[in-house]
Amino acid sequence: MHRAGSYGDHFRANIRVGAVELVGAESYVHGTLLKGEPPIFHVPGRSRIAMDDEVEVVAPPESLHCFDATVGRL
Repeated sequence: MHRAGSYGDHFRANIRVGAVELVGAESYVHGTLLKGEPPIFHVPGRSRIAMDDEVEVVAPPESLHCFDATVGRL
């Protein structure tokens, strides 16, 4: 368990939100990293995140699923 503000080797990024998609019991948030990569992450329930918000995303490495446009899942 991590203390608030202590994320060790977690992935951290600031993302500009482009869209929020409510899908059943969770919301998929589509955004853009500073270098232009288009991450998608999900949050439980109906999110208060809105288009054009800038949010910080923090996630443990085992929660990440990376894909490449030419080869699929990495």
